[in-house]
Amino acid sequence: MRPSAARATLLAVALSYGSQDVALRLVLTLTAAPSPPAVALVKALIQAAAFAPPYFFSRRDGAAPPWSVSLGLAAALVASNEFLLEGIKRTSAAKAAFLLQLSVVFTPILEYLVLRRRQGARVWLGALCACVGCAFLTSSPDDSFVIVQQRTGDLLVVAAATAWAAYIVLTAAIPPDAGALEVQARKNLACAGFYGICWASSASVEASGAWTPRALLVVAYCALVPGALADVLQQGAQAAIHAAEASIVLSSEPIWAALLAAPVLGEGLTARVGGGGALIFAGAALAASGSSPGAEAAAFLDAAFADVQVEA
Repeated sequence: MRPSAARATLLAVALSYGSQDVALRLVLTLTAAPSPPAVALVKALIQAAAFAPPYFFSRRDGAAPPWSVSLGLAAALVASNEFLLEGIKRTSAAKAAFLLQLSVVFTPILEYLVLRRRQGARVWLGALCACVGCAFLTSSPDDSFVIVQQRTGDLLVVAAATAWAAYIVLTAAIPPDAGALEVQARKNLACAGFYGICWASSASVEASGAWTPRALLVVAYCALVPGALADVLQQGAQAAIHAAEASIVLSSEPIWAALLAAPVLGEGLTARVGGGGALIFAGAALAASGSSPGAEAAAFLDAAFADVQVEA
């Protein structure tokens, strides 16, 4: 894939991710809405089913890493989505999308803590800028119950961003010659199992509302477009350009979410959300421009899984 095509592909992926933030909040705020674990499980099952026919009937072009790598990807993704679903139920879609961009800052920090890779000044300056934006975005003099709920949602989204950063590091470590279809099919199958466990553990304490045709249609969209299709497109596009550049392009997600949230959810972009979001976006872009996780993450995975042959 040419670099220009990869950038355009990642921009489309960012648009799909932004639409997913809006779509999930739409489902979770319906009257008698399904519970977040139920939404995650149904989404995962649809997504896994979408990969089944091409996985079993297509020719395998690449050599996929073993199941241990797919399980690692699935664990990070499930943690991110579970935190996001619980958080987006309590806070606005636009704010959640901006807070998710903290993952671009957390990625080099995870590199430093786990891989012991020293980071440049731009990374730490970007992290500081993003933290200031996060504080501005989530602060409010009002201590009412609604605001407390929103703050709880904001913290859950920040936790989702941390797990997503781990997912990005693991994705960057997948060898370019690995079969994208096989890696993603295995990952989605593992995700369905993990989501099933989460749903079963929460079913006794959290009642789930009815599944209306509208809710099912929106969740199916999230599973097939921002989920299955975007997974394959992102893996292929990230192999064609620098990881930092890919992160910056993907950071446009909150812009699309904010543009879609106004007509779909009726959520206006306040000065606080816009200002804090701009600082987070600037910090994420600055941090991404000073970091490239691919080679070090590949070496880390190679040491962690002795049976994985990963080329840096």
